[in-house]
Amino acid sequence: MSSPTSTPAATAPSTPPPMPARKPPLSTPVDTEQPVQDCAACRLTGAAAFTGAGVYLLWESRRLPSNLAARRTGLGIAGLVAISAGVYRLLM
Repeated sequence: MSSPTSTPAATAPSTPPPMPARKPPLSTPVDTEQPVQDCAACRLTGAAAFTGAGVYLLWESRRLPSNLAARRTGLGIAGLVAISAGVYRLLM
């Protein structure tokens, strides 16, 4: 006769690893820093992108048939908002 094979006894769960140390707080709050100013090229690029998107939306709103008045109005308003965002981006 052969002896039954022994199975390893279930081990108790080990203790969890220690928590990492906390980082020290910042010496100065972030909101007291001066706001970052974008360069002129970044402002021009952003303004051109917004204005171009607005002109495209206005153009597409004019191409829709007149029986889609709500969609035409929505695209027209979105186009005006995008153009306004482009002007704001340029002048901010």
